[in-house]
Amino acid sequence: MRSRSEGWRAAKKEGHQTEDLLKDKIEREKDFRELVYKEIFGEQGGLNVCVEGCGKDAKKVPSVLPELTDRKADLRITWQNGKTAGFSIKNDIHGQVYLPTVSHFVEGCFYQYNLVVPEKVKLMLRLFIGDDEKEWFEYSKKIEFSKYFYKKTREPLERHQKRFCAETLRRAFPEEWESLILWFRENIKEITGLSFCKGLCLESKHQADYLWIYTLNKKNAPARNRIISIEKIISSISGLPEERKCFVGPKNGGTTLRLPFGYLQMHSPGKTKNRMQFRHELSFIETLINN
Repeated sequence: MRSRSEGWRAAKKEGHQTEDLLKDKIEREKDFRELVYKEIFGEQGGLNVCVEGCGKDAKKVPSVLPELTDRKADLRITWQNGKTAGFSIKNDIHGQVYLPTVSHFVEGCFYQYNLVVPEKVKLMLRLFIGDDEKEWFEYSKKIEFSKYFYKKTREPLERHQKRFCAETLRRAFPEEWESLILWFRENIKEITGLSFCKGLCLESKHQADYLWIYTLNKKNAPARNRIISIEKIISSISGLPEERKCFVGPKNGGTTLRLPFGYLQMHSPGKTKNRMQFRHELSFIETLINN
């Protein structure tokens, strides 16, 4: 049985293999190129293309911060007629779409959307994710843990993960926690754009225009080839009732925030601070854009 780190490495490897596979199919197969072009532009076009995509050899790209960052477009196709599109490639119907630290999320909101995250919202995010272990430890002396336990050691789940769940934060900080939920609801379109399209990428050529879910046959799951406009995902959010734009997940006292495209949870890389893991769910996205 794989450890978590082994599973993480295997998932990354499979993801890069899918990117390389699609790049090769687009370059070699005219029918496949025509299928992609018609899916995006609604017309025939088996034109010659230039495909940028590096798979496992992908280099970091310029960031809105004084550092390099990962590109959001795993593939960028430029057709002979000058039309171009960037694709975020996913090889499963659910999985990670964005993995920032809390500080990078806050800075991304500001530099990409001129969106300021209030201090009390930042505090709730840091405690919910466990972004600052020292800060979490200080609050853990004052706050009663939830009733949920980590199965392997039977220690409190929140102590094991070094973060607080929604139930605990809502009890300890009712006003601040409500502010977090309301802020996410008010700004969910920008959060979706940051997660799927922009990240911290400075240049539009490194940003994604489409979510491309391409899966091979897996156990109990058919193959999928689904291209979805990220702008359509974002625009579809407008019609949702406010309470469906962000709410607390049902498990273990609220370890996730449910979002229109999936959910937000804590991710622990092990050797570095916990991160915000935004995850996509194809079933959520299809329900969103088809309503």
